[in-house]
Amino acid sequence: MPETPIPSSINPAAILELFGTVSILKAIPRTGWKKRGVPVGQCESVAEHSYGVAFLASTLAREYAPHLNNSRIAEMALVHDVGERVAGDITPFDNISPEQKKEKELLGLQKTYEHLQNGKYYLDLWEEFEAGTTPEAQWVRQIDILDRLWQSRVYNKAGYLRMDEFLKTDPPKIRDPVLKSVLEIILADETTNKQ
Repeated sequence: MPETPIPSSINPAAILELFGTVSILKAIPRTGWKKRGVPVGQCESVAEHSYGVAFLASTLAREYAPHLNNSRIAEMALVHDVGERVAGDITPFDNISPEQKKEKELLGLQKTYEHLQNGKYYLDLWEEFEAGTTPEAQWVRQIDILDRLWQSRVYNKAGYLRMDEFLKTDPPKIRDPVLKSVLEIILADETTNKQ
């Protein structure tokens, strides 16, 4: 089979540089888990969280919400926390306003994608997620919460305390009927484990 020539506009080195840059997310533990006593070595990383959101969001969309743009969902889920490579994983308890958090994460995204010819695409995707105005963004935002609830369940089973805090604040944010059924399974499992 003859080799296809690589167009001059393609820069594989830029993609590998991007991958190396974003790979730091594998080493950034999720702050909320650390604050609840999960040792750093056992904390879910930002990259693990992003993978979980992407997997769950795209799989559930493919199976139960075919009207949604699944490619966009998967990309949005993978990009939604990329800015944390610069900003860090900021929680509501870090005395940083939502505006400051967004500004820091946007700067992280700009630094991450500035060398790609389609860099603006990823910034726009992140802005769409942040705004939550499209069906795809609303889907990913709700899956982001479901992933957090699932992980809190995992840590609760491992004996870490204060994981039920999420069960008080997060469930009302899940509005999609399909995702509510997933939430009910997670909540039922939590109730069973406490008896």
